Amino acid sequence: MLVSLFFLLSAENLSIDALYQAGKLDEAEKILRETKIEEAAFFYNLGNISFQKGEFGKALAYYEKAQRQDPYDSGVRRNREAALKHLRVMP
Repeated sequence: MLVSLFFLLSAENLSIDALYQAGKLDEAEKILRETKIEEAAFFYNLGNISFQKGEFGKALAYYEKAQRQDPYDSGVRRNREAALKHLRVMP
């Protein structure tokens, strides 16, 4: 689940979270990147979007950036481990 960053889209009055939940991952990612707030939550959310797209290598890189900024976040650690697990089983 996409958490922490919750911005409203002016045109459609939808949040990044709503786009994510609706499966509109590219749109959610575009709006998120436009915020340019490079905090742990930013990288965590980009990791979640990449994970949902099946881009586990990218997801892992984003989770690692988030973890460097917030090493005590259990959600980041859990999602990082999930991305690693997917990478290990990929051919």
